Amino acid sequence: MNESAADVARLQSLLDRSATKGGPHLRRTFQVPEHAVTAEQLVRYWGDGKGFALATVTANGEPRVAPVGVLLEQAHLYVPTAGDSGHVAHIVRNPAVSLTHWVDDLVAIIIHGKGALIHRESADYPALAEIVRATWWRDLHHARNGAFLRIDADVLYSWAHDPSSFMQS
Repeated sequence: MNESAADVARLQSLLDRSATKGGPHLRRTFQVPEHAVTAEQLVRYWGDGKGFALATVTANGEPRVAPVGVLLEQAHLYVPTAGDSGHVAHIVRNPAVSLTHWVDDLVAIIIHGKGALIHRESADYPALAEIVRATWWRDLHHARNGAFLRIDADVLYSWAHDPSSFMQS
């Protein structure tokens, strides 16, 4: 988590644009804009990563979902994974993805966008690989099977039960 003021501003711009794109049902259930989370709150909440459900699409157009960890690094989203995972294969064929994270009566986050593979030879890989400390990741990385998915968010919807006190410093 290394967000500069410019990163936070870019994330806030995405949140603001997204708030205008939600349909009537989302705007009602997420109580937009009254219960929206700010970029600063989101950065503090995200910390060193959060668990999400990642949805991808198979070659046959069938939906698939998997639990993943998502890093927020300089206002970009990254999923550490195995290079031979199903969701990597899906994203290479069809980059459309959705992510969701929620804690009942506390927070909800929905992201729709495009995924892109960051393989071991990518310029961004070494710095990202150093961030992840989980044993499962270290094993993949040392076995030369680690990869990342960069998620380029088209929209990011957020909700907090009490945004006035959510992740305040």
